[in-house]
Amino acid sequence: LMIVVAIIAILAAIAIPAYNQYITEARIAKVTEHYDAATRVVRAHMAKVAAHEARGGTALSNPTTAQAWIDDVIDPDSKSTAPEGGPGYETTTANAADGVVAVTVNAGAVSIIRPEYPSAANGGGGITATSTTIDPANI
Repeated sequence: LMIVVAIIAILAAIAIPAYNQYITEARIAKVTEHYDAATRVVRAHMAKVAAHEARGGTALSNPTTAQAWIDDVIDPDSKSTAPEGGPGYETTTANAADGVVAVTVNAGAVSIIRPEYPSAANGGGGITATSTTIDPANI
């Protein structure tokens, strides 16, 4: 019986850290996917509007606020969730503790901000913070 308990303890000592690393990597992938998806969708929408305007159309336009970008273009179904729960996108600052990607608008240009995740306060060792600004004048 002691041998069985020892074997189980050894397996648990190996499996638990591996499982925790797997969970961390999955959460990092989720933050990265939110960032990449938002960048792709914003570029595509701006290109669609620019092409429509180049053909003489006037019915399409880019959203003017960060919340409108999130609600109308990036996450219209509100299905994206942060790794730690809650919405996947915010309009203020990127939330490193929860892995929330920020969206801001300045003079028509949209900035997508990926937080450092997990944050240094939560162990770090994941992805670094980065941002992309997409200007409709450059599409």
